[in-house]
Amino acid sequence: ANLMSQLSDEALHITRCIEKETGLTLKTQHIAEWYFSCYGADCTDSSSLKGLIMTNPGYNGLVHPMKGENGQWVPNFQYRYLSEDIPMGLAVMRGLSLILKEVPKVPLMDDIIQWSQQLLGKQ
Repeated sequence: ANLMSQLSDEALHITRCIEKETGLTLKTQHIAEWYFSCYGADCTDSSSLKGLIMTNPGYNGLVHPMKGENGQWVPNFQYRYLSEDIPMGLAVMRGLSLILKEVPKVPLMDDIIQWSQQLLGKQ
């Protein structure tokens, strides 16, 4: 939840930079606010982002996809959580920020993109 919150802060920073440079007003919100507005009433702990995620009944039974490798179970990093969400979401957001006159610093976002590129074998 802490990483998700930090990443959301960086995404909002990019949004503010886009707004400043373009004069646009973009409708955005922090991920914790989004979780609360969507799921808060259904969760038994809505006091924090972690609480919302951990007690969301819609997530009951969900696990990260795994695969057998050398007799062990390991995360399947080729699954869409990484293979689609990063290149079609996070990388696009970061790409938009790179065309701004004043490129925002988003170190966590950069680290996640680079980490996923290594796991997926892509640039």
